[in-house]
Amino acid sequence: MATFNLNLTTKLNLKVVGIVILLLVTVTTYNHWLSLQEENMKNIHRMEAITDYLINKKPVNCFSDNTVRQKGSTASIHDQVLIFNQELQPLLDDIFMPVNTIKYGFYSCQYGSIVAIGPESDISMLINIDPPQFSTFCKTAVVELLDQKNSLLWHGANSLTYSKPIREHGTIVGYVFASYNQDVISYLIWKITINTFWGAFIMLLVCIIIFRELFVKLKKDLQVFAESIIAGKPCDYHCEIAEFTPIFKYISEQTEKMTRLDRLNIIGEMAAGIAHEIRNPMTTVRGLLQFMGNKGEFSHKKESFSLMIAELDRANSIIAEFLSLAKNSIMDFGENNLIIFF
Repeated sequence: MATFNLNLTTKLNLKVVGIVILLLVTVTTYNHWLSLQEENMKNIHRMEAITDYLINKKPVNCFSDNTVRQKGSTASIHDQVLIFNQELQPLLDDIFMPVNTIKYGFYSCQYGSIVAIGPESDISMLINIDPPQFSTFCKTAVVELLDQKNSLLWHGANSLTYSKPIREHGTIVGYVFASYNQDVISYLIWKITINTFWGAFIMLLVCIIIFRELFVKLKKDLQVFAESIIAGKPCDYHCEIAEFTPIFKYISEQTEKMTRLDRLNIIGEMAAGIAHEIRNPMTTVRGLLQFMGNKGEFSHKKESFSLMIAELDRANSIIAEFLSLAKNSIMDFGENNLIIFF
């Protein structure tokens, strides 16, 4: 069974790409939700403006007058609706809106049906659908915003519908409505979101490629730099990435200083060893001089023995001071009261 061994750089690149994709998906989804909410708010304002316009443009008491005209009429309800449509439909033709996203019109409580619809006239909405299917419009006496599933206005699509009652002589005679096709709106926003996502992904991918190229160059420079330091060569090094050259020079200078300090430390240790070896025979000689100076037959040379011992002690003190300078002493810092030293 084949196994794949990934180096550290490849693993790091995969992690970065994974994190970037996850971040992009999260941000894109959140932006899509914000865009959809923002678009819904805009559409609500548009629907409110359209319904206000239609109510203001509607002939005064046209619904009540139509009821009076049709009381003695022998025409069928469908014919009456078509006649009423000829009076109201021109009002809708003055509004220019995309036909695939919004519909608006008038609903009559008398006929229990839509009597005019735009931006394109659709007679099938007036005569081919049973009136009870539009009973939602006449359930309330106030302005209402409906989020409808399987809307008949949009032949089964989801919709956001805004309706406002029409009052004549204190009675609700109908409704003016505007409805947005939410499926189309969502599709358009998703299309924009996906295009934005791919654009951002490609830009980030280009950035990752550029940074990877810089990383590879920096890695090569570091390898050459490390080899030059190990070889003990003077490092007047120039990096392919000019911005890193001062950093490499600083590291080179500090490395040389550390090398010199290390050599001095070795010399100090060697000197301490040599001084220790010198002090051993000096101690032996001093002991013999003391022993011989205490004997009676050398009493007349006692001053000479004392002088030699004093010179040996002076030499030993010099060696001791030298060793104290060569030794790395541990410094213990702490808070103290200065008064006790005076």
